[in-house]
Amino acid sequence: MEGLLCATGSVHATDAGDRWPTGEFGIAVAAVAQGEEIQSHKISVPNDKVGRIVGKAGATINEIRKDTGARIDVPSNTGTQTREITVTGTVAQIGSATTLISQKMAGM
Repeated sequence: MEGLLCATGSVHATDAGDRWPTGEFGIAVAAVAQGEEIQSHKISVPNDKVGRIVGKAGATINEIRKDTGARIDVPSNTGTQTREITVTGTVAQIGSATTLISQKMAGM
């Protein structure tokens, strides 16, 4: 998976409410209530691959968010060659979203 680097860090449940949109907030609360820790992974994506992940008018990234339940944040282009995409959710949500992002990067 060329261009894919992951780093893990925890997100506290109280932080999740501040960062998750209303529609996804219930997922974060349910995961914490079931004892699942909300985590965050950063994925380094080359700028020339970001469009594949976002899709036309955000359609692709919104589909990944909907299908996985993960929160996915793509920063604006700052002129660097890569962008650090943040994927937040349970381990399963992050795994599913990361797989789909990797497939989009590969052109699948």
